[in-house]
Amino acid sequence: MNKRVLLVDNHPLVRFGTASFLIEQGCHIVGEAEDGAQALLMAEELKPNWVILDIALPKLNGLQVLYHLLAADWPVNIIVFTGQELKHYVNACIQAGACGFVRKTAPLASLMCAMESAAMGHVWLPASRVQGIRGEQASPHSLTHRISDRERKVISLLLQGKSNNEISQILNRSPKTTSAQKKSVLQKLNVSSIAELISVTTINRRMNPL
Repeated sequence: MNKRVLLVDNHPLVRFGTASFLIEQGCHIVGEAEDGAQALLMAEELKPNWVILDIALPKLNGLQVLYHLLAADWPVNIIVFTGQELKHYVNACIQAGACGFVRKTAPLASLMCAMESAAMGHVWLPASRVQGIRGEQASPHSLTHRISDRERKVISLLLQGKSNNEISQILNRSPKTTSAQKKSVLQKLNVSSIAELISVTTINRRMNPL
């Protein structure tokens, strides 16, 4: 199968090194994107059958890009290639439909191993994650029972990309109240950003927005 690859990473040196390696392995690099929005535009135009995707991207984070790409009308295999260490990301990416998860600290050869594994219908995970991943998948469930209905509404709007002021207007609350509820949600779920919030809600299907 001809590997037509779109690289998505906001670090030019990472893209250069990764592209050089993949070209040596016989892959065809059809394009390089430096942010999530550009990645979606290029993917729609170029129709790659492989995407090497970082998580920490400007404009749209990697998880949002992943969801959009897997809903596309052409077959695409996505390998997450990231320096992010939080355990939530592995589970979220795989459950969302990624073919593999490779840390940037791993040898570049791991990328080809992940692609070859995916081509055979398998999911590639870091060796250190395989043993504990099942237990980790269940961990968010012990947290979400603490989320109130009001906080769930805040989560729903945050995942839609709404700002604190917009949420305050929609829910008819003061910005101070909204900010406090947002902080409370992030603390309860043990996350520090909207990207991490997305990953946790992806893992935990009980947290569908109200």
